[in-house]
Amino acid sequence: MLVTAVVVPDAFNATRFADPAYHLNTEMFLRGIDSNGLILVDAEERLYNELCDKVDPLAGLGKGKNTHALFEELLKKRRQKVLRFVKTGCSVNNSRSTADVATQVVNHCRADALLVDSESQPALSTSAEAEIAVIPVPDYSSSRFEDERRRCCERLPPVDQMSVGRFDDLISRCTRYSRWLRLYDKQIGKGNSLSHFRRGIERILGLWTTAAYYPRSELHAEIFTVVDESAYASFSPDVAYRRVKNDIVDVLATTFGLRIDLHFKQDNRSICHARHLQTQCLAISFDSGFDFVEEDGTLRRNFIKIDGGCLEHLQEYRQLPEYRPSR
Repeated sequence: MLVTAVVVPDAFNATRFADPAYHLNTEMFLRGIDSNGLILVDAEERLYNELCDKVDPLAGLGKGKNTHALFEELLKKRRQKVLRFVKTGCSVNNSRSTADVATQVVNHCRADALLVDSESQPALSTSAEAEIAVIPVPDYSSSRFEDERRRCCERLPPVDQMSVGRFDDLISRCTRYSRWLRLYDKQIGKGNSLSHFRRGIERILGLWTTAAYYPRSELHAEIFTVVDESAYASFSPDVAYRRVKNDIVDVLATTFGLRIDLHFKQDNRSICHARHLQTQCLAISFDSGFDFVEEDGTLRRNFIKIDGGCLEHLQEYRQLPEYRPSR
């Protein structure tokens, strides 16, 4: 669901924007990154800084103004700690050209694509690994990279109808560059059917920790749910809290050697219905929740989709008062 690209900074050289199609393709690329993509850069951020230098002059260039504005939006998200540019652990020699640096990063991180100017494309195609798409900017709109990015946003089937391994690949991709995961599911707080929820969360945590770019010592997860204080509750709030803590949080923390924090929220206005997986990069809705794995490991009917409009709601969820069980 999350695509990754490395950009050769010269692809954003202002001299190239005389071609109307060029700026339209750069806009499409940046809008796609804003939706469900990442731009990977080297450890010293040489690619990042040179890309910023190339984009700056576009602010005063008619056909480049939109590209500049879109790039600034990505920078704003970085300041808000929402990943769009990822500083990787790929360290490079300063004497190398930026094109060589970009090739080293894309190969080291196994990114999906390398975005280049047309003149550089032939040479860089021979330097990049075979499975990596080397895309000249004018060809971006028709690239398989853009097609896959859009498919992940618009045309995902329910998880039980996905091809073998497709769900696991999607979750691995969208969690790989995140140091934390947040899982929100109101139903968990009822304290019922916890083995079903545990299997689903275990599947996600297993995919994340296996694919994670960062060491496990830097990873942590949080589970957010809501205490059930209704007249129909199966358990008292204290009992439900301890059941969730013992049967899900403690079991999974031990299994994966992770810090997992449990947040039982009091939702007096009943705003917390949707179920989401949130990473540093994006939020994904799970309809209908995290109890999507059968005992035999097959997946039951569930719909997942990127939900770019829910971040304020999830922040409101996190700010609800905590339920504190009695000692």
